Amino acid sequence: MKLASILDSPWTSLEHLERYVNRGSPSGFSDLWTTSSETAPRGDVPSFRLYKLSTAASTASHFGTDPGLGGALEDDAILLHPDIAKSLAHLAPVPCDSFRVSPTASGRTVHVLRDQPFHLKLHYDAVIGRLDRSLGIRQASYATYVNDVIISAVDRGVVRSNFGVLPEPYARVLTLRSASRTQEIGFVYRSLRPITGARAPSALLPAFSLYAVDSADPTDELLILQLLGRSGLSADDFLLEQFLLPLVDSYFSLLLSTGLQGEFHAQNTVFGLDSSGNICCTLLRDMESLDTDMDLRLELGIDLEEPPSLHKAINRTMKNYQIKHSFMFDHKLGEYLLCPLIDLFADRHLVDRAAIDEEVRNRVERYMKEMPSDFFPRGAWYSFDRVQIDRSTGERPYIRHSNPRFRRDMSQ
Repeated sequence: MKLASILDSPWTSLEHLERYVNRGSPSGFSDLWTTSSETAPRGDVPSFRLYKLSTAASTASHFGTDPGLGGALEDDAILLHPDIAKSLAHLAPVPCDSFRVSPTASGRTVHVLRDQPFHLKLHYDAVIGRLDRSLGIRQASYATYVNDVIISAVDRGVVRSNFGVLPEPYARVLTLRSASRTQEIGFVYRSLRPITGARAPSALLPAFSLYAVDSADPTDELLILQLLGRSGLSADDFLLEQFLLPLVDSYFSLLLSTGLQGEFHAQNTVFGLDSSGNICCTLLRDMESLDTDMDLRLELGIDLEEPPSLHKAINRTMKNYQIKHSFMFDHKLGEYLLCPLIDLFADRHLVDRAAIDEEVRNRVERYMKEMPSDFFPRGAWYSFDRVQIDRSTGERPYIRHSNPRFRRDMSQ
């Protein structure tokens, strides 16, 4: 895709980037387990309708502030992905013409086609990627909790000034009750108007689109190389100042100010572009993906309300406490985002890989001086095995590796 097209038509371009300028997760599961062919992100169906459901035997729970869906959706109704509507056909969900959508990279999150579009993260009680994507009260209430914590931090100026989020101020869950079971079906509303300390961007660029070939126009130059050409910076300065160091700063400033550990992989990270095509902010999306580190909050004196139901709260009593930190930083941010960016430039002989890695390690070390010395496992980092994840258990298929690429041991 051409950078000029993104600046000229940011919303149409965002739809295209989500679906077709994306090489999928490095786990290899993006195309193996996805939504139906009629709704798949990489399919050729341009859009589809959501369904809505309300029954006498259900209760609606609302979290946060309704952004104005009430005009198109009754207070006691829930929106359904078409695949889920089929599985609930016995409850007679109806197609909703006012919610025509296109899929995003995540499949169950959809881009609502409006003059001012927004995203809806939908319940999907089946596997997408390698996880069941059910969305109930715990997930919905936690998303709005994290949203409020981060926006307060942005407003107070305690996070990196150019960091922000695609806010999720509202969620709704319908609890269905029958003689045999109780089922929770929810959605989370995500605004595409970022909350950030920086100037408002003119366009949004998902991180995975920076280095992916456009499947519709494979001869187009990679977007990150188009941005480099426009920037007037050296390749080293461009890569470090526009992407790598802001990502490290965003991860640690959020952690040190709120105790929230962000999932900064290529799907959840979005960059804002100004009207001239320059990167102006680093944005995080999917609020339910973050961890709340309760013991780090205590150790750093961060006085914030605990998350609802302690969902995604981690503490030192957990056997995987250090591993969870490494998984988010070394694997999700490092292997899934920093590495592809650096390796692309190094493989094209635009930068020296070892020198860039050293600059990143130096920046990380500055933050580690403010962290507990045992925050990360020493001399090791952790990823997941390439297998499907069973969320019904607390076990995770972690794999230990030696020599973290982007951090030094605190003892050194």
